[in-house]
Amino acid sequence: MRYLVATLCTLGFLVTGSLKLSAAEFTDLFQAQVPAQQSQSQWQRAALSAVLVKLTGSETVLSHPAIAVELKNSASYVKQFQSMQVNAQPMMQVHLDEQKITALLQREHIAIWGSRRPDQLVWFSEKMQDSPHYVLDAEHPLRKALHEQASIFALSLVFPLYDVDDLALVNEQTLWAGEWTAIQSASLRYKASHVHNLLFDQFTDASGTVVFRLTAQQWRNGQMESREYTNMDARQLAIEFSRQLAADLASQYAVNINNNQAEGAVLTLTIDAIRNMADLVKVQQIFGSMLTVKSYSLKEFQQGKAVLNVHLAASEDDFFRNISLVTQLRAESQLQPIVDAGILTAEAQLDAQLEADSIEPSATDTAQTATNPSSVNDSVGATTGTTDSATATDSTTVVAADLPPTADPAVNTGAAESQTPALPAADALVKTNHFTFVGN
Repeated sequence: MRYLVATLCTLGFLVTGSLKLSAAEFTDLFQAQVPAQQSQSQWQRAALSAVLVKLTGSETVLSHPAIAVELKNSASYVKQFQSMQVNAQPMMQVHLDEQKITALLQREHIAIWGSRRPDQLVWFSEKMQDSPHYVLDAEHPLRKALHEQASIFALSLVFPLYDVDDLALVNEQTLWAGEWTAIQSASLRYKASHVHNLLFDQFTDASGTVVFRLTAQQWRNGQMESREYTNMDARQLAIEFSRQLAADLASQYAVNINNNQAEGAVLTLTIDAIRNMADLVKVQQIFGSMLTVKSYSLKEFQQGKAVLNVHLAASEDDFFRNISLVTQLRAESQLQPIVDAGILTAEAQLDAQLEADSIEPSATDTAQTATNPSSVNDSVGATTGTTDSATATDSTTVVAADLPPTADPAVNTGAAESQTPALPAADALVKTNHFTFVGN
């Protein structure tokens, strides 16, 4: 019955709670830490390069002809810098000119990814021997590499707590089998815009070489998408996954800024729950910080409500994608309770499946999992060490039902699309002129 209670609580959260997705706000997009043991021109170029990658979500921006020219003139973009020590290594903390960099990208019609980045929930397990295990250790080579890449691309990666609530719905076998009915149910509490199920293992190829493999699963549009990365350097798998994730997110959320937008591109927005002048100032600061807003003016203000005219610096679609990541504002439609018959059906089917399979983890099993060190640390250390230029091969597969990774074909959950409880659709574009201010 513990499964039933946890499932009901989780699904009840979706039915009665807010559907506003979580997002992180990065305040250091125009800052970079670069090694100090290089020439001044080199660390200036490295700093500008790092900022451009964070702002666009891709390293390809550095090969753009106009950007390549400006990289030779990196000094003109540096506003402040200071020496510092990071992990006993000399580094330079560099602050670059936000207005000048934004103007450069705007002039070259290069889309800019703003400071608000949607949360990405990452379930992570490995199978180096017979049984899969959660990857819990922050020093695990792949998990550590994921954090490093998240810093490079300014990605907001969130790892589950693997607490009692999580373990009531999923276990290692659940993740490894790609049981998205359970994965989605356990993920709802985190309100992430995207959920990723990462499966790490190794195999021996035809030449007898040990090759590492990362299978990245995601449930989108009613079907599971699976991308497989392979490489002899395990850390390179995290690099390739992060590059692909950053490119995918930037294609959705990066915007082309057009300050010459026609004067008619104006939205009149009503913001409820404005309790006092301090709230009004916070709302004005939000619109002042949005890349897609050229200017705004207060049309009306009374206790509890403010009406603003917002002049856009981008398309309406870009504006609404941009504002969907503002956690302090909720679209009126996002506050309505949603009762999905498919979710309720999924709850009953999930409970029956879990009871039938008797896969509830015991207290002993949970304790062993939490204390068992990741077996990959030793095996990876013996085979990693290739340079960053190593390229991981990858392939993408889309399946219409829950299927296990190719590494374990004997496991098949048979879950159907209708059984999977739907997370709030991250790709759905909500357009509304009515918002509620919810504060911090």
